[in-house]
Amino acid sequence: MFMKKFMKANNKRFYYRCTNYVYKISKNEDTSILLYNYMLNNIQQYFKFLKYLLFFHLLLFTYIYNKVDIKY
Repeated sequence: MFMKKFMKANNKRFYYRCTNYVYKISKNEDTSILLYNYMLNNIQQYFKFLKYLLFFHLLLFTYIYNKVDIKY
């Protein structure tokens, strides 16, 4: 959504590639905002993934803890 608006606002050339984090953006003041938005979105997605990962490990370790009986 934001990207489309930005593209419409600018008639200059606009290069965007996220695979190897290369940004070749025409010299403009709004580019920093765009990059910030992209970064924020990426971080949010990463934390979402991290949450699920953590939950999975919690389940796994509880299962192992209940399965294995430690004798002191």
